[in-house]
Amino acid sequence: LPCACKLKYCRSCVDQTLASQWEQYKGVARCPQCRKPLNVVLDGVTGNFHVALCAEEPTLSECIDQYDSVLRQARLLHGELLRQHQAQGVGGPPPCVCGSRLCWMSMEDRARCVLAAE
Repeated sequence: LPCACKLKYCRSCVDQTLASQWEQYKGVARCPQCRKPLNVVLDGVTGNFHVALCAEEPTLSECIDQYDSVLRQARLLHGELLRQHQAQGVGGPPPCVCGSRLCWMSMEDRARCVLAAE
């Protein structure tokens, strides 16, 4: 993490915590220890997230802008991955942005999964 906290977190725990906070606070992730605001940016080429310490507490408008920007970048990246998969003519499900395999599910099944997770 880019702050001065000394606790060690594995990449998976950091990613999960930041993603949860980023979703909950619409664009503001916070250090799990000191709670300083962090700026999260998605690299549209590699699909990796980059995290930087915010100089000051972001405004609601800045949070919404960052949230919208990352969602746009993720949609573009996901679309590109689907086009690449289709062009390769590879059978089976295409990869997700995270590297996992996508699977088809109905909206009812998706709603059940979301509700079960809450």
